[in-house]
Amino acid sequence: MSANRWTKNEIWAWYCSQKVDKYKLGRKKSDRADDEKNIRLRAVVNGDRLVIGLWKGSAGERCGVYYMTASGSTNVCTDGENWHSGKLEYIPLGGYWYWGSTYGMKYKVVSGEKEALAWLEEHFSSPYCYYNYNHCKHDVVDWIDDIERDITEHRRETVRKNHQKRIDDWLEDLPNLPEDIGDFVDNVVFGGLHYAFGRRGEKGFACSACARSFDIEKSGPSGTPVPTKKKRVEWKHGKYYECPLCHAKVKCHKTADGIEVNDRVMIVQSYHDKKGEICSIKREMYVRKTFAREGEHKQIWDGSLIVLPLDGSLADGSDCYYRNNGCWSDKNWTMFSHTRCYCYPELSALDGTAYDRLAMEAAAKKGWKLHYNNMMRYCHDEPRMEYLVKGNFYGLVDDMTAHLRTAGLMQGESAKDVLGLDGQGVARLRERQGGVTYLKWLRSAFMCGFKIPEKAMEYFCKKDITPTDVAEPLKYASPEQIANYIEKQRKLIQERKKYTCSASYVCTTWRDTLQFSGKFKLAGSKSNIFPKDLEARHDELVELQNLEREREKAQEREERFPKVTPICDEIRAVYEWENAEYAVLVPHCVDDIVKEGCLLRHCVGTPDREGRYRYLERIEDNESYIMFLRKKSDVDAPWYTMEVEPGGAVRQLRTTGDDEGKDRSEAKAALALWRREVAKRIGRAELEAAEVSREKRLREFEELRRNGNIIRNGKLAGKLLVEVLEADFAEYNSDIA
Repeated sequence: MSANRWTKNEIWAWYCSQKVDKYKLGRKKSDRADDEKNIRLRAVVNGDRLVIGLWKGSAGERCGVYYMTASGSTNVCTDGENWHSGKLEYIPLGGYWYWGSTYGMKYKVVSGEKEALAWLEEHFSSPYCYYNYNHCKHDVVDWIDDIERDITEHRRETVRKNHQKRIDDWLEDLPNLPEDIGDFVDNVVFGGLHYAFGRRGEKGFACSACARSFDIEKSGPSGTPVPTKKKRVEWKHGKYYECPLCHAKVKCHKTADGIEVNDRVMIVQSYHDKKGEICSIKREMYVRKTFAREGEHKQIWDGSLIVLPLDGSLADGSDCYYRNNGCWSDKNWTMFSHTRCYCYPELSALDGTAYDRLAMEAAAKKGWKLHYNNMMRYCHDEPRMEYLVKGNFYGLVDDMTAHLRTAGLMQGESAKDVLGLDGQGVARLRERQGGVTYLKWLRSAFMCGFKIPEKAMEYFCKKDITPTDVAEPLKYASPEQIANYIEKQRKLIQERKKYTCSASYVCTTWRDTLQFSGKFKLAGSKSNIFPKDLEARHDELVELQNLEREREKAQEREERFPKVTPICDEIRAVYEWENAEYAVLVPHCVDDIVKEGCLLRHCVGTPDREGRYRYLERIEDNESYIMFLRKKSDVDAPWYTMEVEPGGAVRQLRTTGDDEGKDRSEAKAALALWRREVAKRIGRAELEAAEVSREKRLREFEELRRNGNIIRNGKLAGKLLVEVLEADFAEYNSDIA
């Protein structure tokens, strides 16, 4: 090795030549669990560097080597080849950090502690360590960790300051606001609004426009009474009047001595930075005006700034800046969001950018408050927007830009062509300042030839219901009927469920109800088009739909097992039985068996994991039959389900949940009476089939025993299936000779 400063290979060679003593672990489980958190270190000073090797656990497993220079830079290596910058405490974790990973680590310097402390004190001015609260005893690992933290924070702060300096330098000489921006704010943003502040029951007022006081019973400051034959009317709160001193239009305000109004304004300007680069900038600014007895005060300050390239490309998200605590930042720390604002009408700075200024300029000159940011982002290549602005369709333009709604504009050179309306519809849309929903209803009325009253139109726009939402009801009712019915049902549902019900929910429910009614050919009468209780009718039709689906499934099962029904009809004369208390019924079809399984929640009518209906297959093979044991007092209510062999032997007897039931003894007594009667009816064919069934049963039991099938659910979970089936057969057929 070199005498003064080791190379990285020499550092690793030194580390490999060192080792630490092994020690025995305690007998406690906690000692073994925390063993990997015991880290031992060896330190050595090499020139202007402090080199530290780390070993982990009682076995002294090598973790890696670390060195720090006098400038504070660090290097880490865990495999002898790959060196990288890292922290000392992360070496036992493989060089990586995750939450809570270093918790509980115990470090112990076994050699070189004094040299390491002396080296740290020599090269780093303050010996204070974050973890040494007594300021006396120093720890090598904690001291190094404190140094690493300080250096990391210093580097981050340096990067942040340099980044902030670049932004400040670039935006240092922003152009001044237009000279007439004050007049624009007063006349356009706030509409020339002024206030007259007074007290209830008093005649004296103070005008915010001229900052002078006056009495409504006198004409001027001299106090000369106004000669009039009529008694002057008292000024009312919220009404507009004229100040007798400055003749400004003022709004009467009797509940406060001042009021503050906030809004936003957008300005587009050309900008030359220090390097001579030219671009356009869009500034969205806050505007605040304070009205008080002493006068009026305006404030205008920046909120956001977006750079608009002059090469015809769209603005990039990285060129957005936000004003925060008096400085510009490319991070939106204040959560600034673009919204509706007023636009200063001088937009010549948009020339050369990707944004068409014709529609924006026309809207700005009209004094419209729009979401201009969305207009620039999503409508910059929409030439038809200019037609809408110049045609004074403010409501439509505002709805399209603020909510980004698609109006379905068409190609054309006139408002009628663009909107898809006739002249009357265009005039109505302009007069009512309707939005996208209003336009869609007018277009549907024009194309389909129906009329829609203004009251119904207002309701649809308020609830945001489009013709598409009520397309199905429109086949049977007028728009006015639809509006009245939706509101009536909305209130009914809301009153029943005790929470707010939206009109869109009613529309969806009504549309589905009419579709179901049409499917079942029930949509002809008025009661089916306008059900008194829409939600209840909808639930009824859904249930009917579910039954229809079940019938379709039953039909599929009937087609899959065509022999089940004929076999049931054939054996009914032999196996059906009843007396004064009990009855044994034979199902008529596959659907009866499936229904029995659903009601009693057992597996007789459901497929197994392989998709096989084993009980239906056994019926078709004449191996066994499914029968129902009922009580005569309620013969339609399921009680017990039986699996019976052709000779009358009962394989299984199950009730609700595939259980044996508490009244099993009563069921067994009924079975004894049934078997006594059935034994008289069994003939030669049944006996031959019973012998075949017996052989199949024994083979199945043998296969189940060989496979070790276990019951997974219910009270019998964990038991061998074959043992349960054999026990059942022996119990239910003990009386057979």
